Amino acid sequence: MSTASGMPDRLITVVGQPKTIALKYKTGKPTRTGNIMYSLTSGLVAFFTPPVAAEIDALHLDPGMPFSICHHGRDRWTVARIVAPAEAGTAPPQATASTYTAPQLSAVPHVNGQGDSSAAILARAYIQAIEIALASTAYAESKGLRITPEFEDIRAIAATICISETGRR
Repeated sequence: MSTASGMPDRLITVVGQPKTIALKYKTGKPTRTGNIMYSLTSGLVAFFTPPVAAEIDALHLDPGMPFSICHHGRDRWTVARIVAPAEAGTAPPQATASTYTAPQLSAVPHVNGQGDSSAAILARAYIQAIEIALASTAYAESKGLRITPEFEDIRAIAATICISETGRR
């Protein structure tokens, strides 16, 4: 499936209707718009915001493993791993859910030249810190090392990103 330009067709989601999809590759690729593009085994491509992509990546899916995704409107998504039954004749597959809702940030004074509030900068820094921790964990596992980042690790990474972005303000 592809468009006239040769690009693969996009996954279309309908609010409130879950879709079962599978990734062609273990991770997505960042796009120029800041979203993450995933190639799907169906031949489609899917674009998700970094927070939703972090939820997908947190499932640690292998290529071809099915999972469920449902758009609940605005910035609300449910991402769930499909758990296959251990043996034939057992209960049908269940989903283990992880839901992300984007924070609603109140208007506060801008702290940098880009017009972002300190809350928006810190929220973005935490999202990036989680992505860094996930990538680091995956890399460590590929080298045979098992690490488990804790909240303090995420907080330290986020603080470093926030300081870097605000120029120590």
